[in-house]
Amino acid sequence: ILVLLQISMVYAACIGYTDTFDVRVLDAKNRPISGADVQVKFDRGASFGEQYFVTAPEKTNAQGIVHYSILNQGTNTRVIDCKIVINATISGSTKSSTVIAEQHSKIVDLVLTDVYPVRFFVRDQFKVGIGNATVMVDSWGPGSTDNQGMLRGYLKTGQHEYFASYLDASASG
Repeated sequence: ILVLLQISMVYAACIGYTDTFDVRVLDAKNRPISGADVQVKFDRGASFGEQYFVTAPEKTNAQGIVHYSILNQGTNTRVIDCKIVINATISGSTKSSTVIAEQHSKIVDLVLTDVYPVRFFVRDQFKVGIGNATVMVDSWGPGSTDNQGMLRGYLKTGQHEYFASYLDASASG
């Protein structure tokens, strides 16, 4: 009976919570990754509809952060799952972490150990950067180069195919 009482107290602790936190996505060298997709799955606590709610993917900012404020509506009709599952994805690499509602740090770090920043330069025959050139690489793109002819992104470790074009010219490798 004591075990059941303790279990019900744990579940009761997260009924009707509002949890606020930041998810920070980092690369293999603990540098922030901008543009990673982050989703959060949690028990919404409602006594109607699906038990779990999954947020729409949100992109990390320049500091690699997405802010979340989630609400468990609370219910006495069933046991509430206090776990929050956080997923981050970029360039085919995914990291997942599970935290307990209101029992985690203010910033939850997810480190993608197989992702690194890359830069592509598109230049003309005189080695001058071409702005607004289109670049596609495997799983990401198309993207456009800046006025210096550069496009930044992230890729998993390994070999990748690219295609760059501007007006009638193109190159691949």
